[in-house]
Amino acid sequence: MGYGKRSPDCLVHDQKMGKVFYKALGRSSITFKHENFQQLITNVIRWIGNF
Repeated sequence: MGYGKRSPDCLVHDQKMGKVFYKALGRSSITFKHENFQQLITNVIRWIGNF
């Protein structure tokens, strides 16, 4: 999958009988403490689990 000079920070899609989530956002402890990042992860868990 080519995006040229641009690439997504997050990617989600249905894959056959499952779901895929990819994130290219920061890996530092500061990132994980950020409220918006925590909300993103919460939303992904809800999406994956159909909650």
